[in-house]
Order: sequence, then C-alpha cells, then structure tokens
Amino acid sequence: MPKSKKKIAASGNLASGSDIPRIFKTVTSAFNHTRMESMIPMRDGVKLFTIIAIPGDATGSMPIVLTRTPYSAARRASRTESPDIAMALPAVDEELVRNGYIRVYQDVRGRFRSKGKYIMTMPTRGPYNSGQVDQVTDAWDTIDWLVNNVPGNSGRVGITGVSYDGLLTLMALLDPHPALKASVPVNALVDAWIGDDFYHNGALRTVMFEYVYRQTASKNAGHGIPWGYRDLYSAVLEAGSIGELGRRYGADRLPAWN
Repeated sequence: MPKSKKKIAASGNLASGSDIPRIFKTVTSAFNHTRMESMIPMRDGVKLFTIIAIPGDATGSMPIVLTRTPYSAARRASRTESPDIAMALPAVDEELVRNGYIRVYQDVRGRFRSKGKYIMTMPTRGPYNSGQVDQVTDAWDTIDWLVNNVPGNSGRVGITGVSYDGLLTLMALLDPHPALKASVPVNALVDAWIGDDFYHNGALRTVMFEYVYRQTASKNAGHGIPWGYRDLYSAVLEAGSIGELGRRYGADRLPAWN
C-alpha cells in the first residue's frame, strides 16, 4: 500500500475514534424467525423476562409451548447464533418449531433478568405463603399475556419442563388458565423429602449443598465454591458434617440452606 493511502486509512480511524461503530444492527434478511424479548407483568407488578421465538414460515395461527426456569431463559433459548430457528434453539425444540409452534422461555421471578424475589421451591399461597402470588399465579399471568400479545398465536398453550422446570410445569396445573391445553412435566421435582433430588429417604444428599449455594448466592449463575479440595467428597469428609461445611463456606447466611 502506498504511504499516502496508509496515512489516509490511519487518519480515518483516528477521526472516528474507534473501529467499533456507535450503533450497529445485524442484517436479518436470512432469519426464518422472529425473536422477541419481553418483560411480562405479573398481578403484583413484578415483571418477568421472557424470550419468544416465532417461526417465520408457518402458516395460520400457531400454538405456544412455554418453559419457565430458574436456570436462565437466555441460555436455554440460545444454542447457536444461527438465523435458522431450529438451529438457534435447543435441539429438543427442533420438531416443535419445524411444525409451527411458537417457543417461549421465561426466567422465574428473582432469577437472572426477571424482577422480584426468588424463593427456591416457593410454596403455593396458603399457610406457608401469605402473599398474593406464587408459581401458580405467575404461570397463569404469563399464559394470559402470551395469548393476548404474541402475534400469530392460536390461543392454545402447552407447558413443559424437566426437573425443577418440571415442578413449575406442574404448578401451572393447580389453577390452569383456560388457554392451557397440554402439560408435559419430565422427571419433575415432586417429593424432595423422600426420593427426589434434595433428600433420599430423609437424608440430605451432599451434592445439594453445592446446588443451593449456586442457586441462591447470586441472582445470576451463582458463585463457585472456593473448595480448596479435590472434590466435594473430600470437603465433606474433612468438615465432618454437611452442616459444618455450610458454616465454613458461608451457606448459613443463605435462607434456602437454613
């Protein structure tokens, strides 16, 4: 390159101040879907972050499949950055979106980009929850908003989820919205005390210490535990009990652990 042209290129960069433009919009002509991000209001005014993926090549009205999660809606709904909806969403969603379903993921209250307070395995309204909201009402309010605001929907909604997300799926059935037509809970957390993830026949599974720590020490992905040990087994063995381990690593300040 001649010296004069090099000087021109250099002066152009210096004039703009950066090689990164102030505003840049992705060209979306190759996309076969519309992706929306919405803050859906609940009956108590708290807004929940929701991702909505609408197939662009579907004809007629489309049913909605919803998953509510404490594990990041953005992460769940973003397998790749492909303009093809079946490649962008998780692999398990491919059959749904190829067959004209709108796919929706939502952060539960208090987690990641949703507002409000997070309570692990929140009790339903009643003796253990004197408030006006729970996961039942949040599911109802979400479905009501979706059928009234998402373009091209058929007014029919299904809900699905695995493990904790399966519990949230079951919660929607306790007071089902009229638009809720199908529910598919997979390996749902139902009886934590006897045989599910937290306890086994009444004995706390030691691995749940790390789960509770990561889920509640931060609104987002949670903190890794600074073990100083090869593995969790070694840490518990040296501490002598799971309770002592919790005290050593500050879990006694986490309401869900106590």
